[in-house]
Formats: sequence, C-alpha cells, structure tokens
Amino acid sequence: MLPPAPLSGRVHRRRLQAVERRLSSLSLPAPLKRALTLALRELAEGNPAAAALALQHLVAPARETLGTDVGEVVNLAAREAKEAARDADTTTAT
Repeated sequence: MLPPAPLSGRVHRRRLQAVERRLSSLSLPAPLKRALTLALRELAEGNPAAAALALQHLVAPARETLGTDVGEVVNLAAREAKEAARDADTTTAT
C-alpha cells in the first residue's frame, strides 16, 4: 500500500501536485470534490496516519456520490491504512 522506503519531501510534493492537476481536470460532484481537497491536504503531511485520515474523509462522499459499494471499499481501504499506520508506528517505536 505504501512505498517500501519514505519518499523525499520534494518527490512527495511533486506527486501531490500531479494528483491535484489530474483531479482539477475532472468534473466531480461537489461533496466528492470537497472531500478530495481535504484528503490532499492531509496527504501533504506525508505520513501513514495522514493517508489513513485522508481515506477516512472520502468514505461518506464516496458512498453518497458513487454508491454504497464504493463507499464500503473506501472504508475498507481506510481501515487497512489505519492498521498499516499503527504497525508503522509500532515498528519505529521499537
């Protein structure tokens, strides 16, 4: 789910900018667009916990605009990311 080695700050910012450019060209429903904007802000932190939180912000808007099944998949991804972030914290703490 996450790259095996941490990305440099510059590479991380460039990837986020690329995602923002791609998203800006899409016609998205307002709730999903707001959630994606918030998720990108969370991702700017560049840590696994922020990635989990970013996915969590997308659950309700995805469910509302794209359907229950999509919302459940995003929710599952958010839970997996949260678990991975917890595992990463445990690994770095020991």
